[in-house]
Order: sequence, then C-alpha cells, then structure tokens
Amino acid sequence: MFKIECVKSVPFQENNTVIETVNQIFEEYVFKDIVQDISTEFHHFQINLTEELNQINQKTFSNDFDFQQSISDIVDSLYDAHTSYQKPLCYNSFTFYFPLQLSIKENQYSNPEVYVSGIYDKIEGFANIYESITGINPRNYIGETIITIDNQDAWDFLLIESSKLSISKDPSCCLNQYLQNDFMEISLGYSPIPEKENRTIQFNSGSVDFPFIGMCTSNFSSQSDFQTQCLSGLNETNLEKSKLKSFEEKERKEFLSPVLEKKRRKQMIYEYFTSQDNEKENVIDGSVVIFNTSNSVNFEVFTGDSGIQYGIFRIITFSPPNQTEFEEILNYGMEYIQSNNIDYLIIDLRQNEGGIIALSYQLFYFFFNLTNSPIYGNYDFRHSSINTQMFTKCAENENCTEKQMFFTPLYWYNQSEQQWTNGNWFDPVTYLRGGEFAQFSTLVHEAPNISWKSPIQFDKNHTILLSDGICGSSCAVFSSKIIQNNLATTFTIGGIPNSEMSFISFPGGQSFYSGGLIEYINILEETYGIVIDNPPTPFESDNELMFTYREIYPFNTNEITNSTIPLEFMFLPTENKLNIWDFSNESLIYQGIDSYLNPTPSPTPNPNQNSSSSGNKKVTIALGVVIPIVFISVIIIVIIIYRKKNKKTSYIDLSSEEIKNENKFLVDLGLI
Repeated sequence: MFKIECVKSVPFQENNTVIETVNQIFEEYVFKDIVQDISTEFHHFQINLTEELNQINQKTFSNDFDFQQSISDIVDSLYDAHTSYQKPLCYNSFTFYFPLQLSIKENQYSNPEVYVSGIYDKIEGFANIYESITGINPRNYIGETIITIDNQDAWDFLLIESSKLSISKDPSCCLNQYLQNDFMEISLGYSPIPEKENRTIQFNSGSVDFPFIGMCTSNFSSQSDFQTQCLSGLNETNLEKSKLKSFEEKERKEFLSPVLEKKRRKQMIYEYFTSQDNEKENVIDGSVVIFNTSNSVNFEVFTGDSGIQYGIFRIITFSPPNQTEFEEILNYGMEYIQSNNIDYLIIDLRQNEGGIIALSYQLFYFFFNLTNSPIYGNYDFRHSSINTQMFTKCAENENCTEKQMFFTPLYWYNQSEQQWTNGNWFDPVTYLRGGEFAQFSTLVHEAPNISWKSPIQFDKNHTILLSDGICGSSCAVFSSKIIQNNLATTFTIGGIPNSEMSFISFPGGQSFYSGGLIEYINILEETYGIVIDNPPTPFESDNELMFTYREIYPFNTNEITNSTIPLEFMFLPTENKLNIWDFSNESLIYQGIDSYLNPTPSPTPNPNQNSSSSGNKKVTIALGVVIPIVFISVIIIVIIIYRKKNKKTSYIDLSSEEIKNENKFLVDLGLI
C-alpha cells in the first residue's frame, strides 16, 4: 500500500537546474519590477524574485518535495493567479479530499458563525465513498455549528488558512474560494502536504476526527517506482505525443487560462468516478426548461418576492467549448427579454475564471454597444533579452510576414487603431516601477472582429453585475471595462463581514507557460530560421511555471506615467455586498438581491402554493454538462434588479437590421 510518507522519499538533487530555469523565465514576468515595492488595498509587496530564488539555491533540503514547495511558496506570495508553479506530475498526481463543506452565517450578535452546509459534491457519490473508507457518515453533520477546527476558533481558522491562497489579492475573495473549493481539495501539485492525516472538528455535541482521503491519478507500483518516475518526469513517448508541430495548434492549446488548466486536471479525478454525457437533452421541471450542452452559459428568468422580473445570464466561462451554442443562448435570452418586456438584466459572473480575451471584448460590445470610448485595453510587455529578440527578429525576418501569435507586428495595433508593420512597437519605454526604472514596450492591443450585438441594451440602473470575487482573467477585464464606464450596478456575495470587497481578481493581462515559451522559441528556429540566443533551460522534469506575460492598464487610462498602476494591482470595490455564504443556494442569492433592491414587506404567501417555491417562477435555458435532475438547482442562474414604479420597458430597442448574429466574434485568440 502506498503511504503519503513516500511523497517525501525522493532525494533532493543538489545539481538540478530548476532555480536557473525559474530565474530565466521570471525575466519575462511583466510584474517582476513592480512587486519589489508596491502597496495595494490589502498587501504591501516587497519581493525581489531573483534574490528569493537565489536564497533557495543556497539551501540544502532533506527531500525534493520540500525543495519544490519552497519555489511554490515564493510564487504564491505574489497573489497572482496567473502565476503559479506546478510541481512535477508525480506530486501533482495526489489530491486529498475532505467531506464537509462549510458556510458562514451571522448570529444574533452579527458575528460570523461557521456551520456545515453540505457535503463535497464534485465527485458523484462521495459521501458513500467516504463512509465506506472511514466509517464516518458526513451527512450526519449537515447543519451542525462548528466551534473549533484543529483546536483553533473556527472563524479564525478559515481566515488564516484562506489567506494562504494566491487566487486573489483580496482576502474576501480568497475566503470565498476556500469555502467553495480549497477547504475540501488539496492538490500536492500546488499545495503543501496536509500537516495531519485528519481535521479535528469540535461541534456543540462533541469532537470528531475526520480523516482526509487521498487519490492518485498515476499508477505507482512501489516506492522505488514512484521515485524513478518523479526523477525522470515525462518519458520519451509522452514527450513525443505532447510535442506540437505548428503555431496554430499551439495557439489553441496555450491560450487557455492556467486556472482553467487546473480545473481540467481535476476533471481527470472526477471522471474516475463519473462519466459525462455531452448530448443535448431537454429537461423540464415545472416551469424550468434546461438545454444541457456545455458548461458555458445559462439564461434564466426569475421573479422575486417584490414581483420584479429579472433576465439573467450566468456566464460560467469565457472559453466556450461550443461557440455557436454559446452565441445562440445569448441571442435567445435577449430576444426573450425583449418580447416579454423584462425590465432588468443580470450578468452573473460567479466562479468565472476567464478564458479567451477576444470574447470578453465581444461580449462587452454585445451587451452595451459602447462606441464613445476604445473597446480594447492597453497592454505592454516587459523588456528582456528573450522578448526583445523574439519581437524584433520576427519583424526583420522576410519569411516571418504572416500574423503569427505575438511575434509579428501585424498582430498589434496602436491607440489610433493602426496596425503595426515593423518592430518599432517594441522600442523601449521607461517607467519607474518598484522603486527602480524598468523598460517596457509601446502600448498595444489586438483587434478581434467586433460585430455581434444584442437587439437591446440596458442602462446602469437596470443592469446588474454579480460576482463572488472570483471573476478573474478575461472575466475581470470584461467587468473592469463595465465598472470603469459606470454601466452597471455591482453586487458581490460572501467575503469577510464588515469589510470592503473587490468585484474582480487577477485581471493580469496575459498568462503563458514556461514550456510554451520554450516551444515557441524552438518553432521560430525550425519554421523561420530565427535563432534566439541564450534561451531558457527546459525543466528536467515535467514541472511547469505559469506567469503573467503582458499587463493591461485601467480602461480610463490614456497615458502611462510613473504613477500609473496596472489593473492587476488596482482595487475595484463592489457597490453592494450581500452577507450570503451559502454559495450553492441560488434562490437565496437571487432573492437576497431582490430584497436588497426592494426593501418592502414580502407579499402574503398563497396558502394553496407550494411553500418551497416561494412564489418564484423560472424559465431557464442553459449550456451545461448533462447531470441528474437532482443537481438542476446547482446550475440554475441568478437575478437581481431595481424595482420600477411603472411598467414601461427600460431598454433601447434597436432595429432588426442592426442585429447581426454571424458567429464571427472569435477571430483572434488571446488570454487573460
């Protein structure tokens, strides 16, 4: 039987080149300079990455895992979800699960109280699996108040442990992520080994030791086999299979958020227990109609206790697996809203961790059709030896004339919407960053085709953005554009009580993989004969460093100065924050918004009406993974809006000739 102690049995290799490679890759990290000295709403960063890594290089470790974890600790201290260090696959194969899902409620003194709200549900039948292994039925503890966790006040425990997450610079957003995922899942690819084999939970009724249960997605036959595979990394066969032959193929693989990549790795584990059916299926449950295809977007109509109707789009990802169906749902929803005179629009972005940047700009145009300001963000790159060579040598090479990723000038446009034709866009511009002068490129942006728009648009008072703070990457760029143009009213849920909370996390600019960067360098030489001097040394194993490659600035920024702060380090607080931590209770969230906007007494319930329905009627069309009807409530979407005294429509009705639905909104791919 494989024991967890085996994870620390791999000897430390003193002559490895990991630190050298990480240092080389971090020369491309666009925030390397600013994190040396920058204050944000919640953190004061003083991180010299080169010095921190060199200190690790001077240490001797008792085992390889501790060495790998020390690198993760430095990277995590950046609180940049686009930048993370993934340990070798032998460690990344291990995930530990905890059965209880926790939530928070305010007690009679308005203090936070921790309780068990449910059971970990991302693996089908997990409660039964857990009981069969441990003899403990976690269902018995649902609803129980928790006093302490591992002999520490439960609320203090959640605050301390969630603050270690690197997904956001806002502790409230980290708390939400911890409650929804990281309290129950610990992946050794990104996290330390749990300090104990169990967690001791003190309830009012007594104390219970809940063991973690672990799973490994690799087949290690023995400790020596584990050590061998951990030291060797990918074998030759897998390396050959993973090698990509062209920019086009690489572009589609590489331009996916590292956060989404983590989710895909977890899916390997989920599929161990359950298979997913991607066939379209109509499910009718009362007045709810759901079309399940891909987990991308849902449309729903919700009627609150106030009598107000809300048209809701829950955009689950900016990387839809089926672009056409994604667009069809949005078009249908807007047409339904228009034909039924629904006055309010909710764009629900909870747990949306980004995807394709071109889609964020397209959706902004779709919902708002704003023409009085530039639709694209301003970006730049950090000057480094590798970047300078790639961008300028491609511009000078007569064989490298087509539009290939970032490397050719044709990919970029200036602030006057003119396409670059030479490498002058990469001429250095100097700013004061982190207390020192650093060089960056000229401001540039892509220009994806923007033509698809809604037949109607809503004003700010009738447009609601909803988030749990984990609206990141492309989602954060999309939201920032809306917020900074004052086009919607913002709501968040959860977070730390009595504190301001950010609507977004990790807007970044664009993320990249170390392996992808090295592979592009190889492709440039093989395809165009462009040789990059002193390229980064590849990792000897299958570890990976993901990093923010370019930065985006606030949308209301026209000129960059020494005092200009990239969007990544800005605090965009929500206007309205709801003290709701039951993240899976859709009706509670939506009704909470309705009650917040319409603080009037609820109508007297109809005694002939099912009390569980609360008088709310929903009409839903969704793109989601086909699941049993028992889970339908998990994928249904939200609704919030201002109460209107009259019944006149609140949107602008555009002529049908202006409505274009040509499925051409993702011409250029990009990643935030």
